[in-house]
Amino acid sequence: MIYVLELENGKYYVGYSEKTDNTRINQHFNGQGSEWCKRYKPIKVIGTYDGCLYEENKKTIELMQLYGYNNVRGGKWVLAQDYKSPPKELISKVFDTKNENNIDSDGDVIMF
Repeated sequence: MIYVLELENGKYYVGYSEKTDNTRINQHFNGQGSEWCKRYKPIKVIGTYDGCLYEENKKTIELMQLYGYNNVRGGKWVLAQDYKSPPKELISKVFDTKNENNIDSDGDVIMF
């Protein structure tokens, strides 16, 4: 199961659990989850989805594109620190280096 949590201060967390009974989600709300969720307390569950670890990474990149790469953690980007530059997967997925306006191929503004 993939889950997305909205956190304090406009932050988000994407997680993966093999359990489908919300045990892992509850741990985040009880202060026993990731360091990111300890720093920015969970407010609510945005959604849960069927998926694997690959899907967790994919969802994390998707939300980084929407909310900014320093506002989202999950998948292989779980460290509770600010990144000095976007993850290379985010750049290669959505950023056209010839496009100085930070607009992806769908016409959406990329938030870095």
